[in-house]
Amino acid sequence: MRLAKMWSAATVTAAALLAVIGIPSPASAAATAYNTKSSTLAGSPTDGLATICLTKNIALASGAYKWGYVMYGTNYDTESRNISLAAGTYKWTQCIDPRNGFYDLSGSLQVIVDTDPLPPAYLPVWSVDIVSTTTMTWGGYLDPAF
Repeated sequence: MRLAKMWSAATVTAAALLAVIGIPSPASAAATAYNTKSSTLAGSPTDGLATICLTKNIALASGAYKWGYVMYGTNYDTESRNISLAAGTYKWTQCIDPRNGFYDLSGSLQVIVDTDPLPPAYLPVWSVDIVSTTTMTWGGYLDPAF
């Protein structure tokens, strides 16, 4: 019992230290990772409105993932792809680009390598209509399949 308490305290201390110094932590097998933002989106967007992009670094374990879009705060599995990733730290970018009357969502994942970056992987562009101006959560998710 005492060993379990010591292990728990050490784990919490290590996690807190990693969070403070900004080292990305790996996604666990049970946890879906998100790269999302809440924004006010116009009901009648035009090409002149600014594109919004979210970029973060994420440490991932080797394995298969389902990678897809989040819109209206919901994971859209129909707009996803299955992807196998090597263990490493990735630059994860999700963008929403206003077009004339709709928005294009896009996503990319690129492994971060000091000497020779590999080409990024992309999600297919997904066009979404917004009926009226509203604030919503949009972005992407990575769901470990292991």
